[in-house]
Amino acid sequence: MADRTSLTARGELVHGCAEALARAPAELPPDVGRVDLDVSGVTFMGTAGLELLDSLDDHGRRPPVRVTATGWTGRPRRVLELTGLDTTDPPHP
Repeated sequence: MADRTSLTARGELVHGCAEALARAPAELPPDVGRVDLDVSGVTFMGTAGLELLDSLDDHGRRPPVRVTATGWTGRPRRVLELTGLDTTDPPHP
C-alpha cells in the first residue's frame, strides 16, 4: 500500500478547472492510504473547489483511505463557512 499522497492546489478553483480537478483524485494510486490536500495557495474558490472536496470525500470513503485538507484562509475559508463545511476538516461534513 502506498503510504501517502499529497495534492497542492494554487490560484483560483473555478468552473474552468473543474475537469482537471476531478481528474486528480481519479489518478491517485489505487492503494494509497492517505491523501493530504494543501490549499494554502488558493486565492479564490468557486463550485469547482467544492466539487473537488466532494470527490476527495468519495475517495476517502474507501477504506482505509484517510483524506485531509489544510491551509484554508481568506475567501476559500469563507466559502466553507457559508456552505456549512468544517473549516478544519472540510472533506468530512
